[in-house]
Amino acid sequence: MIKSSGRLVVISLRSGSNDSWLVYLLEKTSGKCLASAEKEEPISDIQCTENSGLFTCNESCYIMTAQEPVAKEVQLSDPVQLISTCGDNYTMVSGGRTVSLVDGSSGSVLVSLAIEAKVSEIVLSTEEYSLISLPLGTIQLIKWQTTHSPASSQLSNKIQTTCSHLAASIDTQKHVLYVYGRLLDESRIFTFDMQNI
Repeated sequence: MIKSSGRLVVISLRSGSNDSWLVYLLEKTSGKCLASAEKEEPISDIQCTENSGLFTCNESCYIMTAQEPVAKEVQLSDPVQLISTCGDNYTMVSGGRTVSLVDGSSGSVLVSLAIEAKVSEIVLSTEEYSLISLPLGTIQLIKWQTTHSPASSQLSNKIQTTCSHLAASIDTQKHVLYVYGRLLDESRIFTFDMQNI
């Protein structure tokens, strides 16, 4: 696996010599290794922000930065299931029925939010919004507020789509959320006024 953002690249691979999994944080232009980690368990996912590399292993999330070459575990209350970058500076982490916004520079958890059901998928994630998919085609929109300290979040009402294979986009100027999905053999598009959900 490989992910990049700005000047950084994160690469994960399996070592054939000692049957372990390796993760490297590299500088894109020079190829210089800024940080690395070795795990005995498989690496589930990797993400890259402007300032760090993150990866998941054995239901835990770890962060690597150029300032701290040793991978540090992100302190979360639930086992990690999904991670997704939110813009260039943040990462959303989902575990069980909790979602958290993690600072991509320090690995600190800025805000955590309880969800009524287990998150099936992170459909969309930006610096301001995340759209999560719950069982039975239900979706919820999360609005992140990071310009003030402490960070905060708002969770929309549940929206029933009954669709699978979801994708989404946001028109921030018109405050419109578009959700695309499939129901049996039909493709569907849902349009939502983000100020009313």
